[in-house]
Amino acid sequence: MEQFPARPGANPNTGDASPPPLGANPPPRDASPPPLDANPPPLDAAPAAGGAGPYSGDGNPYPGLRPFTEGERHRFFGRAEEARRLAELWTHRPVTVLRGPGGCGRTSLIRAGAVPLLRDERRAPAPLVDVGPVAVEPQGRVLPTAAFPETDPYLLALLAAWNEAPGDADPMAALLRRIRRGLPGGRRPVLLAVDRAERWFTGRAAATRYNGLPELLAAVAADSGVRLLLSVRDEHADDLLGAVARQGLPIAELRLAPLGRSAALDAVAEPARQAGRAFAPGAAERLVDELSAARHDAAVDPALLQSACRAVWDGLDEDDDTLPERLLPGLDDIIADLCAASVNAIADDLDAAARSVGAASEDDWRTLKKWERTPEDVARRAAGIPPHPKDTAAPDPGRAFRPRPSVPSAAALHLLREAHLVTSVRDGGAVTDVLSNPELASAFRALGERPRRRNSRRPADPRHRLRAAETALAAGEALLARGLAGSAAGHPGTDAGFQADVQTVLGNIAYLHGGYDEAGHCYRRAGELLQTIDDGAAVVRQLAAEGWARFAAGDVERGVALMRSGADLAPGDASVQVGLGRMLWRAGRPEAALAVLSGVLNRHGDVPEALEIRGEIRADRGESESALRDLDRLGRSADPGARAARALALARRGRLDAAREEIGEVVAAGAESGPALYRAAQVELMTGDTGTATDLATRAVEARHPPLPEHLRAEAWRLLADV
Repeated sequence: MEQFPARPGANPNTGDASPPPLGANPPPRDASPPPLDANPPPLDAAPAAGGAGPYSGDGNPYPGLRPFTEGERHRFFGRAEEARRLAELWTHRPVTVLRGPGGCGRTSLIRAGAVPLLRDERRAPAPLVDVGPVAVEPQGRVLPTAAFPETDPYLLALLAAWNEAPGDADPMAALLRRIRRGLPGGRRPVLLAVDRAERWFTGRAAATRYNGLPELLAAVAADSGVRLLLSVRDEHADDLLGAVARQGLPIAELRLAPLGRSAALDAVAEPARQAGRAFAPGAAERLVDELSAARHDAAVDPALLQSACRAVWDGLDEDDDTLPERLLPGLDDIIADLCAASVNAIADDLDAAARSVGAASEDDWRTLKKWERTPEDVARRAAGIPPHPKDTAAPDPGRAFRPRPSVPSAAALHLLREAHLVTSVRDGGAVTDVLSNPELASAFRALGERPRRRNSRRPADPRHRLRAAETALAAGEALLARGLAGSAAGHPGTDAGFQADVQTVLGNIAYLHGGYDEAGHCYRRAGELLQTIDDGAAVVRQLAAEGWARFAAGDVERGVALMRSGADLAPGDASVQVGLGRMLWRAGRPEAALAVLSGVLNRHGDVPEALEIRGEIRADRGESESALRDLDRLGRSADPGARAARALALARRGRLDAAREEIGEVVAAGAESGPALYRAAQVELMTGDTGTATDLATRAVEARHPPLPEHLRAEAWRLLADV
């Protein structure tokens, strides 16, 4: 078994030297840490020419299965009309939905098609971001989820990808204000784009109200100057359209289909010509004919085209100045090569993930390696995936029994989807996995019986593994995510900043799944690594994350002590001080919390989050007049707990009708908020509705997003006992 470093937090710059203890050599006490990125690139900054990201340095003009980047616009052909139409819709409609099957090129169309066109017009799209509970971006640190316990992790990931740390009562509004400050004249629409929107309706996100989508749509509905582009796979497009429609937002819809013959010819021939080589006469046409034979409608799948062209280019000799017809593979070889490369990579990822989790748990190792121990195992099980939705139907009782073929494990199936070999289709009301092309079945069977010799491959990029962990977590594959991220820990050739990101991702995975002690350990290791590179702001965030993880694990004193350490390191950072005030309140120390929050407001003015928490505490203590002063200075808060606190203060001042009107909306919006539900129960009790009050108080003590602070939980139990 592969050897793992004895101390995952060891300084990778020195190999064996331990980083200094967290808190050693802190930044000066009077220095506030910089924001999320002290000198962030402008949101409208285009990448340098040819700066296509981590995959762009091999000279091959075809990206294969990965999407094109903005820096590769000069290699992106065949979608000119779609790019023009998408850019037009995006800039003129409140919400534009780009839909299509997996692998049709939606991400490439946005990055290398629409965005460059908009930049040519001096417009400023924000970076394209993915839906998920964790954001791993090429630039900037991974945010520790636990440091922001009141923020939905999906919304937090979107904000982090847009370089906006939540420190405001309405972080989406703060993001829009910041973007507008950088726009020419400040009057042009704010252009936001979110990819992989199907993730809102699968895995973890589908099981919770807290997935970032409601807040994002609410921000668009409240601001007529925002234009939102959402990219989604076909099988969940109707779910997304329904969610947008429920907000009353107008929708423009653009369907992206596979490439027609003319567009496919451009996509094959033009990148080679731009790179200084051309297809021999008739060669590009022959390749397109082969690729179109894979579909019943003679169209061409972009993912298959790019994979085939990349393989052809890689087969050229250095002195070849044309791409001769003799190098062109037939359809069977194209598909076989794609399947072989993919199952090898999937087997490698599963093996690396299993070794990582297996270092701590043999059971976890068996979970990931039970069925697919070799590439041949992956291929044999992939061959059992039906090529058509009708093949997944229940067997006819009148027909002879045929055993159901073995299918991949959940982890392998996820990786097959990411390789565009498996796609999900909606068949009636159900979503079913099928092969993305029927021809893949025979290729998988052949690989399972007679595997192709594995070509020598470069070692897996640890950054690829970390991004793959992000994708697996978004799909609900937490164990695979933990293994993939863990396989990047201690990887040679990576620096302390990257290793801190690895530990942060591991901490986030543990925290989101209730492993609070493990999360605390990971955040501590991340903080120690960040201290070696003098990233004071990130160190403070890790202290806050560890503090909240310890607090969630039941070690309240340790949690408060860690939060105080962070506040001492950053006395000028209002968000850190507010976090301390919030924890003191949650710990049942409202007087200490009020002292901290009042200090923030005296020093920094009307910090919305500080006003919100202080107003809630004052409402709970019966200080209705001062609570209303704080909460009314906020305007209309989006937080259910703050709105319920305002309703409670109104009720105690005799304004029961206004309080009940507010509570009706709050209960619907804050169905899982303990403080909101308990305050609503008190209002209902004051109106004489003991039945509703009892129901709300019962829900309050069971709520977890957020839970009731202990002192309010005790009050809720007393209310139930008295009623």
